[in-house]
Amino acid sequence: MARKLPHLETIRGALDRQRQAVAALHNDLSGIRERVSAIQSKLKALAEAPATKDEIRARAADIVKRLQEYVLDDIWPMLSSPGECWNPDRTVKVLSDYRAAKISALHFVAVLFPNQLAEHFATHGIAELTSNSAKPIPAAERAASIAALSGELRDYEIAEEILCREAEASGITIQRRADASQEVLLLSDAELEQSANG
Repeated sequence: MARKLPHLETIRGALDRQRQAVAALHNDLSGIRERVSAIQSKLKALAEAPATKDEIRARAADIVKRLQEYVLDDIWPMLSSPGECWNPDRTVKVLSDYRAAKISALHFVAVLFPNQLAEHFATHGIAELTSNSAKPIPAAERAASIAALSGELRDYEIAEEILCREAEASGITIQRRADASQEVLLLSDAELEQSANG
């Protein structure tokens, strides 16, 4: 007859509770990581969402304005130079040498036909937008969504790191995500707790 070991049932019970705790830990960690992945996907989609038609028009107008400013910043100083410094031949030569002046025909088109050029840019941008299946998101809405999701992502990453450290303190090795936030990983235990509590 086998000899009954003292406290065997107690040890088995403790090991069973430990297995259950480890399973619960992995389950919690898996849930957090699924949520992190979902938030990261949403952030990526927001970052890649096309601009609206109005934003495309505003961008086109801004490009034309910048092209105009570039030309005018180069030409007006030449035209307004002191009388004894004025040399029309030199000015024409400088303006004709696009490489030296860093001014292209597009710059002059922006000065002479700003509305048409802006419309041309906008038309092509909007055509690209309509060929894209992604839904345009206004910049203000995009920024607000990114800010909210980034805050939520940080909360989950802090919870994940706290869980990893608690597991390690209990002797359970947890593999960190390859894309885990370096900022969160470098927080001290006290900073993590403070961030988690608010």
